[in-house]
Amino acid sequence: MKKFTKIPIKSNTLNKDVALNNSNEELIKEILIITDQDFNLNYDIYHNKDHQKSYLKVNVISLKKAVCQIKAKAVISNDAKDCDSEIKIESFILEESSVEATPILEINFNEVSAKHAFSTNYLENSQITYLRSKGLNNDQIYKLILKARYKIDLDKISLNKGIYYAER
Repeated sequence: MKKFTKIPIKSNTLNKDVALNNSNEELIKEILIITDQDFNLNYDIYHNKDHQKSYLKVNVISLKKAVCQIKAKAVISNDAKDCDSEIKIESFILEESSVEATPILEINFNEVSAKHAFSTNYLENSQITYLRSKGLNNDQIYKLILKARYKIDLDKISLNKGIYYAER
């Protein structure tokens, strides 16, 4: 499995536009965001030719009282037939945070395949209480669960210090 590569973030808003310009071009991208601060992500993918494929998955882990707004959009132009696009947004909410997600499909041609999804997960108090009874603190609990879910080494990531943004 390809590792996530950390990308430095200088602002609480990130706008990304990706244009697919060649026939048979593919974009496969997975994003991981871990934040204890408010954060906005706008990610747009443009299909401009025939037979293009895009897959975008955004994983958001929101901590403390952070409010995350995620907008992911796939635009399939009227010149792009037989294209395939999928957008998935998964949020994992911890503490009193929230995630507002908007997966958007803008389709201008009928001969395409497109789908989108959004899901939210959170830890229940009973789960946290059980893990605390085993001697784990909140940071250890969060890292244990996130490591199992996302298969990444979270030991090198501070969960309570700003915004962590990574892609693979």
